[in-house]
Amino acid sequence: MPAALNGAFLNEISTKFIIVRKHVSGVMLQSAACQLPPAAPCRCSWVTIMLRRFAILFAALLTLTSPWACSAVTYGVAVSRHGQNFYTIEGSNVVLQTQFCYTAANSASATLTMNVFSSTQDGSITFTDDRSKCAVLGAYGPVQMGAGSTTANLAYLDNGLFIDTAQDLIVQADLQCSAIYNGQATLVLNSSGLSYRGGQTLGKIQFRPDNVVSSCGLAGIFKRTNLSNPAAPDAGPALSNVGVADVTANSVSLRATASQNTTVYWLLASPFAVAPTNKQIVAGVDGSGKAPLQKGSGSLQAGISSSFAIQKLLPLSDYQIFVATRNADGQMGMLSARTGFSTPSATQSSIGLSVPDISWAGSGRALMSATADQDATGYWMILPQQAPMPDITQVVAGVDASGAPAQLRGYGPMKANTPTSFWIANTPMANPINLYMVARNAAGQYSARQYSTNTLWPSNSTRPDVNPENGWWWNPDEGGRGFSIEINNTGNPIFDRVFFAGFMYDDSGRPIWYTASLSRSSGSGSFYGTLLSYTDGQSLDGAWRSPNSHVTGKVTLMMINTRQATLQIEIEGLRPISFNIERFPIVSNGLAQAPVSGSPQTGWWWNRNEGGRGYFIEVQGNTAFIASYMYDPDGKPVWYITQNSMASPNFYSGALVQYGYGQVLTGDYYSPAVTNPNVGNVILRFFNAKEGVLVLPNGISIDIERYIF
Repeated sequence: MPAALNGAFLNEISTKFIIVRKHVSGVMLQSAACQLPPAAPCRCSWVTIMLRRFAILFAALLTLTSPWACSAVTYGVAVSRHGQNFYTIEGSNVVLQTQFCYTAANSASATLTMNVFSSTQDGSITFTDDRSKCAVLGAYGPVQMGAGSTTANLAYLDNGLFIDTAQDLIVQADLQCSAIYNGQATLVLNSSGLSYRGGQTLGKIQFRPDNVVSSCGLAGIFKRTNLSNPAAPDAGPALSNVGVADVTANSVSLRATASQNTTVYWLLASPFAVAPTNKQIVAGVDGSGKAPLQKGSGSLQAGISSSFAIQKLLPLSDYQIFVATRNADGQMGMLSARTGFSTPSATQSSIGLSVPDISWAGSGRALMSATADQDATGYWMILPQQAPMPDITQVVAGVDASGAPAQLRGYGPMKANTPTSFWIANTPMANPINLYMVARNAAGQYSARQYSTNTLWPSNSTRPDVNPENGWWWNPDEGGRGFSIEINNTGNPIFDRVFFAGFMYDDSGRPIWYTASLSRSSGSGSFYGTLLSYTDGQSLDGAWRSPNSHVTGKVTLMMINTRQATLQIEIEGLRPISFNIERFPIVSNGLAQAPVSGSPQTGWWWNRNEGGRGYFIEVQGNTAFIASYMYDPDGKPVWYITQNSMASPNFYSGALVQYGYGQVLTGDYYSPAVTNPNVGNVILRFFNAKEGVLVLPNGISIDIERYIF
């Protein structure tokens, strides 16, 4: 969350050995063989054929200038349906024209077989899931073209695609184009180079003057290609020298070199994870569409070897890392890398950890405390007394000695020589349990495993009602996500409510946010409520529309004191996860700095005519930290952060920043990346502590006021 949002993001990857996949136009080559016809010998030279095929492995785009008369070649691919009778090979810029194809595949695994060239059929696609097959009439890829005009005779196909059969061209219009057009047109490229740049607008399609639509944006020109002859050079960044180093029980370093300046993306997965395509690696999911153990990205400079670190690994564990690249033009590298490695056993350090102690139990909750002699993260879990005793790494992972998951587990930061409390919710009252705990420091060293045997008898005393401080909260060990908390303080504890929101990321790495209205559980020091997510609401600069809410799970906020709490999240079908959070200092020693006189109130703000989106504002000293909770143009939740000094107590200006690829709601921690460092500038003018006006990046002014709940 906040702290990591202010710092540079560095992901590090490491591997011991490399399995480089050979690709043709970004597609893994499975087999290639010169097939001899039964009635006559093959007429082409074996030497020529073999040299040709080795060249294929590194070709990016291919032309149909000459037939591959002696063989069929088979590729394992993932294809997405682009339109009727058109598919895109994922991880490449190749479009396939098909016929007799009735599968509405999207990112489907398939086998592509390119046959002897003929005027009727170049090959076929066989889909893995249903074994259906369709004919491939031709493959089309981007070509090197100069800036300027090209005349084309277009026939409309589907989904913004046109074809010029005389020139063997397929033309792609941008998504805003609504023209269905047949006839002569002029293709105008803005600049020279490859005729496709990851869907970016390259120029325009100029139709006849008498057409209803005079022009459309031009998103790509594709030339018919042959998967046997290399044509245009590979424009995507190529990976080399990928390898691992410095493998420890808890960390590893990845080294890689790229052929051009690029962004490198990596996934950390178990050895049994399904291998992803390049596109899936960039999107942050494995081959089955599931979230990996960790993911990240970083920058590579052309020809310079760089290292990236992955932390928080488990000892004596096997991992694999998938690596891909994508440059600023949106072009992906044609070669990806997969590496595997194993971590050694853990080193136990001199971290001193006390035996965890239960100081209070009641209402299905227990308060546990422990002390470490240095800054560390404490991990705890509860098991039945008869369960097999776990080792150090199993306590951290939250499983018993057989690998069965503990139903109650949690973690949180521990300050050196300071007793740290953890709330445990849903405790098995009056049943004997073992409470296990381990501490781990930033270097990946562990304490000894500590445990205590307890029977949780309800206490006769009640816990005092504690109110959280209004403002930003976080777990200092998990920079990149955070929580905005405000209590309404009605004066009657029975009616007190906490309005809670958490900003983090979904399984695909997109930013997402959740809210909950929490009621007080008097006498237990906690608040509870239903966790909600929202979709289809108002975008940053769009017209208002009412969002839809969705029940995500349950949330319990258990107060330790006014600035520390344990947060428990329960999602149906998943184990509950508990972690400690605390007040977030926007600046150094910020919690000791009262807002300057005349600053806006800390808490939730909104425009009462635009329900469904809001803004959380906190000022410490003269520095403001503000989050905007809203939606993208597709209606998916998104949040933006801005932090800057107040120009005056009633005036703020700063850039909105967007993040991605961080920690999911109940997942393991990984640091996020800045996906857009400047979404646009916002201005806030405050008339008083409760009213103001917000100027959005598009210049629209919105009246905002304190949200009363």
